[in-house]
Amino acid sequence: DKICMRSPTESHLTHNMADFGSSSYALSTTLPEGTTFADAVERTKTAFTAAGFGLPPGTTNLEMDKVFKAKGLSDSFPSCTILGFCNPKAALAALTIEPAIALLLPCNVCVRASADGKTIDVAAVDPYMMFGVVQEKDKLRDVVESVRAMIVKGIAGI
Repeated sequence: DKICMRSPTESHLTHNMADFGSSSYALSTTLPEGTTFADAVERTKTAFTAAGFGLPPGTTNLEMDKVFKAKGLSDSFPSCTILGFCNPKAALAALTIEPAIALLLPCNVCVRASADGKTIDVAAVDPYMMFGVVQEKDKLRDVVESVRAMIVKGIAGI
């Protein structure tokens, strides 16, 4: 498995993703060919839980391909699930500093099959990229760095 990250301090990590890898705002990995979509989703849940996130009831669990099919919009959209992970301690710290940061929560992680179904990519937004929109940058820096480290650990653990 390879992780795609754009931070110069993580240049040893490899860029290897057609869909998310070209994005300057994604932390991502491509799973080995032959991985089933269901296994990829479960591996993602397990890895992000081990990294310190939870997936409490009521958070995001959107199966976008099924939504599009049910609405008659697309019968051929690749399997795509968006999971909304949360670390309550980090969320509380961030919300206490800047209440409007609620607009950026939870930490969405996308599990998406390639168009041909041969590979599966997993990606999350790099919190450093979201850092640009917050007002209290100095006060939020430690929280953002902590959450980013958890995301990196989650992606690496898949």
